[in-house]
Amino acid sequence: MKPFKFTAVIAALMSSALVPCDLSAQTTWQLEETTLVEYDLATGISIPWELLWGPDDMLWCTTRYGDVLHIDPATGAYDTVLELDVYGGNGGPGLLGMA
Repeated sequence: MKPFKFTAVIAALMSSALVPCDLSAQTTWQLEETTLVEYDLATGISIPWELLWGPDDMLWCTTRYGDVLHIDPATGAYDTVLELDVYGGNGGPGLLGMA
């Protein structure tokens, strides 16, 4: 291939990489007659580690930094019910979960 043609091919390939494209993640799934929809329930939670459905029909969440959160699944509102000093910033795993 001649140098000019090679340069033209490379330029065309590089310019095609600059064309914006819509690559959004799938947020809806159909399972027979059931439709599942993904959405953000609660935002602003830093590094959630474990999420459990509690006997009170609320969600309980632990974070790496030692917080235990009580989340209302109907509204997404949450309260920090316990703050443990378990992380220390040294790269340790922090609060891993609940028993």
